[in-house]
Amino acid sequence: MKLLLGFLFLVAAVAAFFYLGIWLCFIGGIMDIIEVIKANTYVGEDFAVGLLKLIGGTLGSFILTVMLAKVGLAVMKE
Repeated sequence: MKLLLGFLFLVAAVAAFFYLGIWLCFIGGIMDIIEVIKANTYVGEDFAVGLLKLIGGTLGSFILTVMLAKVGLAVMKE
């Protein structure tokens, strides 16, 4: 049972990294920045939100992934 629970944590870590880290934050941040540039309005607030999503969200989801993976591995070792 612990092996299954640990495996589920590892799957959740990979899913969190790909969906939150890559799709929502990295690609979403780039798309936000591109939309600000295409609109020719250059609102600093919109650009900053896109940049924070790109950098902060990607870093935060990487930390979440590492934490979930560590919990999964720790549960599997018990």
